[in-house]
Amino acid sequence: MKITVTGASGFIGNRLVDRLRRDGHEIRAVHRTPPPPERRGDGVEHVIEDLNDQEACRRVCRGSDRLYHLAAASGGAGFQRDRLQGLLNVRHSTQILLAACEVGVDRVLFAGSAMLANRDVTPDRIPGDTNFAPVPSGYMTEKFFSEQLWCAMGDS
Repeated sequence: MKITVTGASGFIGNRLVDRLRRDGHEIRAVHRTPPPPERRGDGVEHVIEDLNDQEACRRVCRGSDRLYHLAAASGGAGFQRDRLQGLLNVRHSTQILLAACEVGVDRVLFAGSAMLANRDVTPDRIPGDTNFAPVPSGYMTEKFFSEQLWCAMGDS
């Protein structure tokens, strides 16, 4: 099976790529910057793309059976509190979703955020509530918005 993993250099993405490769899948690992040299000869197709570019999103999705979208600008606690910086992830999450639908990717996994269910962070949220309401950080707001977008696309 051909699987594309965005955010392949990240903590989760790096391990997921290794696991999928060991399981015998053909992997396209998408990075924002070149991976370290020791990663390049591992039997994985490594590509460098800007997921804010719609054509780049089509390129990375084309020919894939599955897409695991893990890419996100994140950072430390300061980044988490900065509403604008976190919201910028909406663009590439939207672009990759539209591209996956357009080129016929069969299955997609979007990495949301467990923080949305954390009562310390979102005390007014009821578990299972899918109504959109801004949360304390742009990063979490983007994750929630993108989850809603992905669910809506799945219904269409």
